[in-house]
Amino acid sequence: GGIETEDSSSADCSEPYEIRSIPGKGKGMFATRKIFPGEIVLTEVPLIILADDIFIDPEKCERFLDKEVDKMPMHQRQRFLSLSDGRDPENPTYLGRFYTNDMDWDGDVCLCPTMARVNHACAPNADFITRQDKGEQRLVAISIIQPGDEITICYLPSADEGTDIRRVRQDYLLSLYGFRCTCKQCNLEGEDLEANEEVREKIKELQSVGLHKLQNKEIEQLFERCMEVTAKPTYFLQLIQALYNNNPNSQVDKYIQSIRGYVIAMTAYGEDSTQAQLWKERIEIDEFQALQMKI
Repeated sequence: GGIETEDSSSADCSEPYEIRSIPGKGKGMFATRKIFPGEIVLTEVPLIILADDIFIDPEKCERFLDKEVDKMPMHQRQRFLSLSDGRDPENPTYLGRFYTNDMDWDGDVCLCPTMARVNHACAPNADFITRQDKGEQRLVAISIIQPGDEITICYLPSADEGTDIRRVRQDYLLSLYGFRCTCKQCNLEGEDLEANEEVREKIKELQSVGLHKLQNKEIEQLFERCMEVTAKPTYFLQLIQALYNNNPNSQVDKYIQSIRGYVIAMTAYGEDSTQAQLWKERIEIDEFQALQMKI
């Protein structure tokens, strides 16, 4: 067997990744060098962008895709047709390909064929980040990735199935994407599995209360446990926002949360992003107000 490398004659050798075939798993993306947290692995302009109200209506979505794919230049159409249909691999359709490979685009939906090659892991080492202001989707490392490691993202939302127990994650992935997950988290056994399931059960307990109803101490517990199971940066920002909102009268606490929010936003979205700028402005306001109170 071994792993075959896709013909890379047209690929840029300076890219930190390569697409390879994986026996029994289709294709995947692998690091060609060490990649650090916050580093952009790939930026891609979506091939298709679709409004959410069309996306949730299969008939409308199918009509939209027929038109879009028909007007694509040949090389773009080939990229689209090379994608798999997780629901019906033997008889792939435009709709099936799109539903299997689509990504969130700040509330709407998009398709990025190269990024779609990134496989799922329940504790991933990367995440996709939408930069609508630049018209691009980014694949950003969220932990250190060693040369030769497979680059993975989590297909599941951290506020729901992504932080749930193994059975829930596997059922969801099987029904929606047509595969049974065999990542490191799903392959845990014995005490390791028990400990992991316990952390996830506690996460579900806290999430079920609702973020707006949790005390700061409970949100911090949720934050720590989500770190243990590698939740998405976007979800950590939601938790920081909840902590920030819970501190209307404590300028020092708000200042601390603003710094945490800025670090996460800067690492995930980039220093020039609206998300990072928002937290940076809050740091300056909160710092000023905290100083005012001391005077």
